[in-house]
Amino acid sequence: MNVSDNIEKVVSTLSTYFVNLPRDRMWSGIQHALKTVGEFAGVAHIGLYMLHNESDTEFTVREEWYNADVSQKARTTYTKILKESPHIIETIRKGDSVQMPPSKSENADSQAFLAIPLSMHGEVMGFITYAHADSEHMWTSEMLRALRLLGELIANVLEREESEEIKSEFLADVSHELRTPLTVMRSTIDVARRELEQGVGSVEDVFRVLEGEIKYLDGIIGDLSLLAHAPSKIRVIGEYEPVNIAELCGELIDVFHGPAKKKNIDLRLVKVPDVIVVGEKTLLYKAFRNVVANAIQYGKENGWVEIEGYVKNSMIYVDIKDNGLGIPKENIPYLFTRFYRVERSRSRTHGGTGLGLALAQFVIQAHGGNITVKSTNGEGSTFTLMLPVDKA
Repeated sequence: MNVSDNIEKVVSTLSTYFVNLPRDRMWSGIQHALKTVGEFAGVAHIGLYMLHNESDTEFTVREEWYNADVSQKARTTYTKILKESPHIIETIRKGDSVQMPPSKSENADSQAFLAIPLSMHGEVMGFITYAHADSEHMWTSEMLRALRLLGELIANVLEREESEEIKSEFLADVSHELRTPLTVMRSTIDVARRELEQGVGSVEDVFRVLEGEIKYLDGIIGDLSLLAHAPSKIRVIGEYEPVNIAELCGELIDVFHGPAKKKNIDLRLVKVPDVIVVGEKTLLYKAFRNVVANAIQYGKENGWVEIEGYVKNSMIYVDIKDNGLGIPKENIPYLFTRFYRVERSRSRTHGGTGLGLALAQFVIQAHGGNITVKSTNGEGSTFTLMLPVDKA
């Protein structure tokens, strides 16, 4: 049995090992996997690196394994090669492997070098590097296939860990969001009971508080239900239908006329091209509605909200702009996370559930589009919804 066959067998064994490994030992398990494969492959070094989303070339060293014979001087070489060779990272981001012999690394201490992309959720999120002590070493196609298996295994482990973490956070958030209004309702009833026994208090005040909290609960449950069922709906192509985006935006102007008027917000439809998008109309309407509702909820008294659209490269772009509260720069990356709110107290005051933008993003992306946001804190925001135009 050759080296590549041995590595494939080791990776298969490691797959079973990770299935039964507790979450708190995941990274020690990955370190064990690097060491085991490194010893079988006869390499001097294996490195696991995670790419930064905000940069084309920056990365973080997450785990490393060195052969005991590797000198301390040589150990600084591997990361140095990557930092001094941005083209390697650029190639990896495209999903391609990189082989680099010492003569091309311009470093006398380096050895035969290999970098393999690490893909998660269909995107390159990191990479694994291998350095062989033999400067004449050639990475055969069989060896490349075997080493890619390790990358696939680690990617699956990281995806599973990420899913478990998201699940835990989501359940904790749901628990918190449901418990908060129930606590308010319980305390309101307790106080009202005591006040009514003393001949003070107002039943109308109690009903008003309870009605508000029930409405808030209903909103959470409704959005959760839609998020839970949306994936199965949008995969059924037969349920898709032509949706006129200009008409949809016109409906939103009518629906939000009342809420906007209460805050003296000038809600206006500037111009939206009369184009057709093929999709699930109920879900698309919900996505657009959530973004407009968000703009009005956090809009300034006597402010404005406008909807404007244009077509570019077979895509319809709809900008929903406001001159409201705006969003701090550090909060923007998390806006589409379920239950995330810039300020919990602010969202509770305005009636937000923290699910509207997450749902909007999910629906738009599921229809082949995207949603982005530009915002200046204290000045306002622009949410842009993009969808492919029907070419029929």
